[in-house]
Amino acid sequence: MTAPFLLSQLVARGAEQRPGAEAVRSGDGRLTYGELADRTEALAAALQSFGVHRGDRVGVYLHKSVAGFVAVHAVLRAGAAYVPIDPFAPPSLVARIIDDCGIEVVVTEPRQGAQLARVPPLTRSLRAAVGLDQPVEGLRVVPADEVAAASGGLAPPKVLSEDIAYVMYTSGSTGRPKGIVHTHRSGLRYAQQAVEVYGVGPGDRLANSAPFHFDISTFELFAGPLAGASTLVIPEPYLKMPASLSQLLADDRSTFWYSVPFLLGELLARGALGSRDLASLRWVLFGGEVMAPETIAGLMAHLPNARFSNSYGPAEVNQCTFHHLAGPPPSGEPVPIGGPMPDADLLVVDEHGEEVAGGEVGALLVRGSTMMDRYWGREDLSSRAFTTRALPGGGSARWYRTGDLVRQRADGEYEFIGRQDNQVKVRGNRVELESVEAVLVGVPGVEHAVAGVVEVDGAQVLAAAMVPTGGASLEESVVLASAAALLPPYAVPFRLVLVERLPFTPSGKLDRRAVRAQLAERLSTRGART
Repeated sequence: MTAPFLLSQLVARGAEQRPGAEAVRSGDGRLTYGELADRTEALAAALQSFGVHRGDRVGVYLHKSVAGFVAVHAVLRAGAAYVPIDPFAPPSLVARIIDDCGIEVVVTEPRQGAQLARVPPLTRSLRAAVGLDQPVEGLRVVPADEVAAASGGLAPPKVLSEDIAYVMYTSGSTGRPKGIVHTHRSGLRYAQQAVEVYGVGPGDRLANSAPFHFDISTFELFAGPLAGASTLVIPEPYLKMPASLSQLLADDRSTFWYSVPFLLGELLARGALGSRDLASLRWVLFGGEVMAPETIAGLMAHLPNARFSNSYGPAEVNQCTFHHLAGPPPSGEPVPIGGPMPDADLLVVDEHGEEVAGGEVGALLVRGSTMMDRYWGREDLSSRAFTTRALPGGGSARWYRTGDLVRQRADGEYEFIGRQDNQVKVRGNRVELESVEAVLVGVPGVEHAVAGVVEVDGAQVLAAAMVPTGGASLEESVVLASAAALLPPYAVPFRLVLVERLPFTPSGKLDRRAVRAQLAERLSTRGART
């Protein structure tokens, strides 16, 4: 088989080139590439026999496991698009995703039966649940033995690179969910660039921390098989037990780790890294949020063989920049998001759409082959998300509006400033919440900080929640004095609240709404400083 041009060819190519090499492992077993191909082909054939056709959307409603890894690739092999659904999501959200995407078939497992039975009907496009062993009213239930019996004679459909490969829904939102549509082309180009930038190879052992409904999981799902590497799908319970997680990584001899900064902070604070042999770890990738320089420095001290890289990219464009750290970052200075991935173009513009000069803050536009196709069924959102601009050499191109504010530094790398929609007004002055947070995190002893505007005693005040580093003792007055030395007076928080940990969504993203509620509750009994 030649180099793949479809995500659905990755597993078959791996089986052809390295049939006996390990492909995936987790709590429910391990598979070689040959065995993974057999399992994938069998489930894909069964899905076809149950009426799944090219272009259909199939739900993957499974916990993190080898079975989940198989399901993703089987759906693609059947010519359909996989739609990962959080197994811990409330039934109402599951229903909205199924309804919004027109999902008729889900691949699931027996322990999800009770949850699936509680999903409200809505228009109820769902007609079959593959992998259940108990009845659910209104659904055709297909137990594992029936799947095996229907698994012969796969007829791979003629899939094109522009066909839909997956729809990734944003989690934790209210109202109608937003489905990000990626094609085989955009998903495969991301995998190819990731393999190139990080040098992923057949001897690597990737540790998959992200749930499959979170976009960074595509690194292990696609870049792993493309490179012929092996992937450890980490079961969810380990992600809440840092000490057990670090031991798992040591025992597994993992070479790649990719996660949001929060998990890395937990490993540093509670993972007993000093007593683990993690010499095999050669890459630590992080992205999605700002990581404190102190946390990075602490991790580097415990993981001397690992290279660290900050990745950036909304789910709509996969990853579009990277920054490899040469050493611990200076305290108090933000870690840049770096330069563009091999086939990404970046443009920084002002509020009128005009390109800004280097060093000036503006809104980031991105274009490239890893960009999403559209939002599922949301022409209104899609039209607002993209802009068409003329190219210097003639013609035009479609750019994605990230909604992020950045600036290009003198060395050519880009620095993340904040979200356009995280701009707030304090006494009539515009304040970037991430700028405030970056200053607070730069104060010694502060591991995480989240700022927000809340109402206290009828007044709108700027406040912040802080997580101290390790057992550090923080004095509010000292932190505020440090912030006042770097921020304009209107951007200095009125109050600071110490918390043990910050609330996060099931996909590992910071839950800013929950932080604001926490701040409002804690400060309502203390009053606002005037």
